[in-house]
Amino acid sequence: MAITFDPTAATPTGTVVVTPPYIARALSGGAQRAIALAGFPSGRHHSLVKAAEARLAVQYGAEEVWVACDGAVADPNALLADLVAIRESCPAPARLGLISPAAVGYAQQLADSPLATLAARAGYDCFITAPAAARADANPPDSWPLPVHTLDLSERT
Repeated sequence: MAITFDPTAATPTGTVVVTPPYIARALSGGAQRAIALAGFPSGRHHSLVKAAEARLAVQYGAEEVWVACDGAVADPNALLADLVAIRESCPAPARLGLISPAAVGYAQQLADSPLATLAARAGYDCFITAPAAARADANPPDSWPLPVHTLDLSERT
């Protein structure tokens, strides 16, 4: 899947991934579909902040929300509690995706990720990873075509 993000574009098209404040602008400007980011880029936001971002994003028209998780959290129960809080604030049919904090280059590696398993248990729909150039610690540009790998979690428990 290739997505584009350009907060300065006058007329976005196709699917765009934006932070919540840009959802209305993207949709009114011609984007066919908006995916919002919550807790981006670090994932170190409080659970309630990420939950509020996700909820408002859907309320403003996002069909899907991709949530950044804190890669420094070592306790899987703490991470699961964080993910469940966000899922509860943003119920289906809104789709939720968990952004991997590390760049995983291949789809088959995604399938073995413990984070993907936690995301599935929390009711998330997909697990997303991107090349290192798109990671928060890599200082990504404001606009770029971004190839991402997604793993569908709908049949995983």
